[in-house]
Amino acid sequence: MMKLTSKEENELISFIKDWLKIHGYSQKDLATNLNINSSRTIEIIKKIKDLHKKGGFFNVAKKLIEIEQKWIKN
Repeated sequence: MMKLTSKEENELISFIKDWLKIHGYSQKDLATNLNINSSRTIEIIKKIKDLHKKGGFFNVAKKLIEIEQKWIKN
């Protein structure tokens, strides 16, 4: 897979922050669901880049949908 461009990365960061706000969750909640120790934006982006590297935007979307479904159930 191709690397994320800086524009794509910035758009993803913006999307994720808005998405978290809409659902009432924090970066810490997202970090927990991504199985990473740090809730810092840079660490979340590293994980998102890893997901993208393994399967493109489809893989990123799939993971975020899984997390959102989990939150909705709770």
